[in-house]
Amino acid sequence: MMRMLKSVVRYGYAPFMLLGVNGAAVALAASGASKLWLIGLLWRFHAVHHSVKRFYGFNGLMKHPLHQTLEMSAGVVPLILIGLPVDVAAALAVAVAVQLLLQHSNADYRIGALKYVLALNEGHRLHHLKWAGVGDVNFGLFTLVWDHLLGTFSYDPARSFTSEQLGMAAKPDYPAAYLAQLAEPFRAERRRR
Repeated sequence: MMRMLKSVVRYGYAPFMLLGVNGAAVALAASGASKLWLIGLLWRFHAVHHSVKRFYGFNGLMKHPLHQTLEMSAGVVPLILIGLPVDVAAALAVAVAVQLLLQHSNADYRIGALKYVLALNEGHRLHHLKWAGVGDVNFGLFTLVWDHLLGTFSYDPARSFTSEQLGMAAKPDYPAAYLAQLAEPFRAERRRR
């Protein structure tokens, strides 16, 4: 552990890690790719993550394997290619997994004014509201800094909601069984009648 920490400090990645992986949002916004999540094919795979019916820590890790592979490749491979030591990349992967558990947990913990900066469950719950437009907020993984800068931050202390408001209103019959969820992105869209 100490060797890993020394490596982070030695190679100067500490400021980058404090900003979180969210720093990639700047590049996406500048390139016009900030709306990539709108692309239907990508959404089909990400939909597994949004199909949840209750807020639960492991939902943060519940993703289609192809979605997980793409996300990990896009996040970790470039860092390794620019010289990030593998042990630091491994530590980052663990930090991401722990953060996803915290961010999606149903634990009632409060962080005061830090709720405007840190991407924890108190604010991220709004991201999982099932209505299009309403849940398109608080995308940050570690911080909400880029959500503030890109206009996607939302917080309403008076808002409370139940599990019935989570999921996808556009697909209320989305499969609940794991194998069916694995197959769902490959199924043709049913025609509306």
